[in-house]
Amino acid sequence: MRERLNSRLQISLTIIAILLGFLAFMLQNKCSKVGNISEVVFWILFVFSIVTISLSILFFILSLYSYKHKLLPSATSTDQYKRDLLEHFKDHEDPNKIVGKYLKEYLYDYYRDFSSENTIINDKKSFFLHLTNLFLIISVVLLFLTFIPYYFGPLDKSNFIKPIKVVIEQPVIIENRNEPKKRNGGQNEQKEKFSTTNSSTTP
Repeated sequence: MRERLNSRLQISLTIIAILLGFLAFMLQNKCSKVGNISEVVFWILFVFSIVTISLSILFFILSLYSYKHKLLPSATSTDQYKRDLLEHFKDHEDPNKIVGKYLKEYLYDYYRDFSSENTIINDKKSFFLHLTNLFLIISVVLLFLTFIPYYFGPLDKSNFIKPIKVVIEQPVIIENRNEPKKRNGGQNEQKEKFSTTNSSTTP
């Protein structure tokens, strides 16, 4: 029974971790200050999801650490009790028979009392585990409903086109490709003017 409870607790712990990861994913990728009805519905369902997951974690802790099982005496303590009985009844006739009788009663009393207490403890742990699974189911439903306004709202950052930021670290020089031609043309005109002036001044 105890091993079965521990295995069921491990499954519940895995589901809790998945739900917390899903909550963190939506919170991290949600757009800020959208300001529509989808965001209001999202936050209401999101808060209720956190409450139900918190309750499931609380009952999980109670089912895991609130009660401790009773254990039978160890072999060392039982052997020491047997030695004490032998020492006590050593002057009686057939002390081994008397010791065997008391030893059986000793073990039977421990088994009866501890098995009864462990049954009650297992019932309480099973009840807390039932509440844990109940609130986990409610949390799964609430998270599914929370995802609807998150995705279709839209509140997901991935649904928006992100602007590209360009950083210019050095000045940009823009050259006009027609400018060199003008410069060459001006130099040719100056050469023509210079040749005409020289021809007019010669006798």
